[in-house]
Amino acid sequence: PAVKTRQLQWQKLNAGKIGSTVWKLGTSNEKEEELEALLDKEGIFDRMEQVFAQKVVQSKRALPKERRQEINIIDSRKAYNISIAVLAKCKHVTFDEFKKKILAVDEKFCTEILLRNLLVNLPSHDEMGKLSVFIKTASEEDLASLAKPDAFCAEILSIDRVRERITNMLFVNTFNERITQLSKNMSNVMNASTQLKDSQSIRDLLNIILLVGNFLNGTNFQGGAFGVRISSINKLVDTRASSNDTTLLHFLCTLIEEKFPSINDHLLEDLELCGEACRVTIQDLIKDYNELRVGLQTLIHELDCHYSGDYVAEQGDNFAAVMYNFRDRAIERFDQLEVRYTSMDVAYKDVVSYFGEDASEMKPDEFFGIFQTFTSSWTKAKSDLVLLKRKEEQAEKTKQFQEQRKARLNKRLDMSETNSENQDDKDIMDNLLEKLRSGEMTTGSQQRKNRMSTRERRRTRAESMVVKAEDLLRHIQSEEEVPPLPRPARSASRRFTSSDRMKKLASLADRTETNPMQT
Repeated sequence: PAVKTRQLQWQKLNAGKIGSTVWKLGTSNEKEEELEALLDKEGIFDRMEQVFAQKVVQSKRALPKERRQEINIIDSRKAYNISIAVLAKCKHVTFDEFKKKILAVDEKFCTEILLRNLLVNLPSHDEMGKLSVFIKTASEEDLASLAKPDAFCAEILSIDRVRERITNMLFVNTFNERITQLSKNMSNVMNASTQLKDSQSIRDLLNIILLVGNFLNGTNFQGGAFGVRISSINKLVDTRASSNDTTLLHFLCTLIEEKFPSINDHLLEDLELCGEACRVTIQDLIKDYNELRVGLQTLIHELDCHYSGDYVAEQGDNFAAVMYNFRDRAIERFDQLEVRYTSMDVAYKDVVSYFGEDASEMKPDEFFGIFQTFTSSWTKAKSDLVLLKRKEEQAEKTKQFQEQRKARLNKRLDMSETNSENQDDKDIMDNLLEKLRSGEMTTGSQQRKNRMSTRERRRTRAESMVVKAEDLLRHIQSEEEVPPLPRPARSASRRFTSSDRMKKLASLADRTETNPMQT
């Protein structure tokens, strides 16, 4: 092809391996030439050059420009840090403008981060000497070839006492925040110490703990204690009950809540400040305090030695005025901090001794941490008791509900049985009334009456014959002058017989009413 075309990514066979393949047998040189001529004649190759031509990027030929090699004086690592930490943050600020903002002590521009990065990466005294010599002796071309970080440092080093100036500016920038935090930490320790020592609830609780502990330890050498280490209050949770479902701390919580309401009402409130005080590390507090004191002394010394008397500031240089104004306010605040530190130290040593500990061995974070741990355990124990009480109440409610449900069920069963009996009686009465309406009971009663009339007539006839026989016998006896036989009391016999008959008839009527079919 006349132009460079795109490639077809195939894998070629070795010429020695195509002897008996389609590539050798299927074509001949004549046919290949004919095919090539045909494709060329039809313009296929031209079209392929157009379709599959590679795109060539037309680049402008830049005229060769001679580039001078950069001159580096300061350490390469430091130069890199300056480029990243300082220059990258001030892309739109020229070196001259940067210098003016430093001289003017521009608070918005001179942030803590910028000043700290600048101070850390300032050239060493040796590098400063080399830069100073280079600037004084180098030609214009060499100065133009100076690396950007080096040129920046050369501009900054033209400020008088630049390292001391940046150090004091950084101190001023961070002073308010640091002294405020220090004052807060000291107040936390002092207030927590005072509150613990003055707390009546804590004093009473410790007496109860001592009494309970001596009771439990009455049979071993741990008993009979007059006092214990304050850290022992966190051992209460480790003493478990025989049932293993509660601890001595839970027992004390219940005891205090039920029997000592004054302790229960004020205990957590009196322990509240320990949470903040236990975060104060005395080593860090003393370190920050000393750094502030040394920083303030350094600033005062710098002003007294280099910016007092006949010092005349250059135009745009506000360092001395700003620092003098700050110095007066800083001295006053630091004096207040010293008073607070002394008060804190006295209060802390007093409360540590009050609880039987040694202030030189036990630091504030450890001491107040004991009470903070106890506070957390006490709060959790109270929560456990509340939860347990709720569970018991719920169990009682469930029990009452089950009992009420069972009672209602039994009542329903009783009512069902009563209703069933009443229904049976009602069915019997309905059946009886139905039979009366249909005439079944009337027919049965009439039949009984007919049978009773027949029997009565038979008995009457029999009795009449007996009476006649007796009369005849008495007549015969009277004729033979034989005393007549005593006449039986017929009426009585008749009444008795009649009574018996009535009883039988009544019994028969009852049976007939109960089961009419038997009659």
